[in-house]
Amino acid sequence: MGLCAVVSGLILNACTKKGLDDVDMSYHHSPEGVNDKLQEQKTVLNQALKKHELVFIHDQAYYVHGLIDALAGKLEGDKKERLDPVLKDLSQLCDEVHDAAGSKNEAATERKLQQLYAKLKQLEPEFKAGKKK
Repeated sequence: MGLCAVVSGLILNACTKKGLDDVDMSYHHSPEGVNDKLQEQKTVLNQALKKHELVFIHDQAYYVHGLIDALAGKLEGDKKERLDPVLKDLSQLCDEVHDAAGSKNEAATERKLQQLYAKLKQLEPEFKAGKKK
């Protein structure tokens, strides 16, 4: 057996043992799943702010922006029409967090994060609590 086959077998075995077969990928690609990931960023960014990790916040803003874009791309119909302005505001706030953290202005970063969190809160009632897996 070749080295590639052995490595592939080990990886497959490790993934199976960690329960990746049980992961509901359709949920993670749904608007509800993307929103859950987006909402989780409040905790991640808050922890980074408490540790004064402005470089992390600066970099994480790219990820958050990507989640916002992904969510916008998954919405349809009335929900899309209703949430597009909120997502546009979130994108703008995310850019402002990025800029404030990039300039190492902790006070401005905290202010912008609070505004981002308030805007994220507006999304919560639009998505049912998901079954995370």
